[in-house]
Amino acid sequence: MKASVPSNCACIAIVVATVVMIGSLWVLGKRSPWSPNFDAPPLTAAVVGTDDGSVVEGARLFHDKGCLNCHLISDQGGRRGPDLSKVADRITRAEMIIRISNGGHNMPAFAGSLRPSELAELVSFLSTRSGNPEHAATEGAAR
Repeated sequence: MKASVPSNCACIAIVVATVVMIGSLWVLGKRSPWSPNFDAPPLTAAVVGTDDGSVVEGARLFHDKGCLNCHLISDQGGRRGPDLSKVADRITRAEMIIRISNGGHNMPAFAGSLRPSELAELVSFLSTRSGNPEHAATEGAAR
């Protein structure tokens, strides 16, 4: 038996519509703020803002450990988590250690995947993220 022309057209239309819908949803998901940015490049030297070893290493770890996939620093990175460009104005070093170690909300805990030295370097970097230049200078001296 031969299939009728209208039923062939309907099958083709369904396949095309399905491909278009899946493609559209993929593009929306890739561009959405709730989707991590797995293509985030490392932070530039201008954003890091210092050549201090522990801060630079903390910025490198911020990228390498995947923090930058979800968090923004000076408009670089992902939008899944909070913008951390001025995180030192909101929480203390001790609170940073607790949040990174234990996670919270949608953030995973990193205590099991960070050495103590790596955690200290991440906190050194994040402690320089302030909208107040005097605060950043004080934190730099506190390390």
